[in-house]
Amino acid sequence: MPNIGEEIVGAYLKMCRDCDFVDYNVHTRDQQGEIDVIGIDLTTSVAYICEVATHIRGLQYNRQGPDGKRVVDNFERLYKKFKKDIQYARKYLRQFTHSYEFWSPVVRKAKPGAKANPVGDLERLVTTLHDEEEVTVALVINTEYGQRMDDLRRKASEITRDVPIGVFRFLQIDERAGHSSSAS
Repeated sequence: MPNIGEEIVGAYLKMCRDCDFVDYNVHTRDQQGEIDVIGIDLTTSVAYICEVATHIRGLQYNRQGPDGKRVVDNFERLYKKFKKDIQYARKYLRQFTHSYEFWSPVVRKAKPGAKANPVGDLERLVTTLHDEEEVTVALVINTEYGQRMDDLRRKASEITRDVPIGVFRFLQIDERAGHSSSAS
């Protein structure tokens, strides 16, 4: 079952990118792991392979270091995820053009002297995967994430039929309730 962040991405792919199929938490066949969201657009032959981190206080994956202390490992974790995603897409989605995306609503820039640098970690991820795998990972973070949410809200305000995507249906209701002039 997708989490709310994954459902937002899936709704965007279905409603704004016109994907024919969207699947969540797709288990990779050859290695342990899963891809958060895959959207398939049959008309354009594009497979959207998306990883999602809905950390509203800011992107920060942690692991226990050798000394037992917490260590930020945004780069390492996402690097491993996307390497598996790329292998999966190249093997099982060969007939499609691959579009890799990382979605996260809040990714903070490092303050001077900070131990963590989430934006730097993502920039390093994009550069490393481009150099090693010749792929581009689009970062849908911060303002871009907000713009895509606005696109989804706009689409929800235009469509009146019941759409069986929970988060999209919520946006449809919210658009109508929020703009209702009859309050009792």
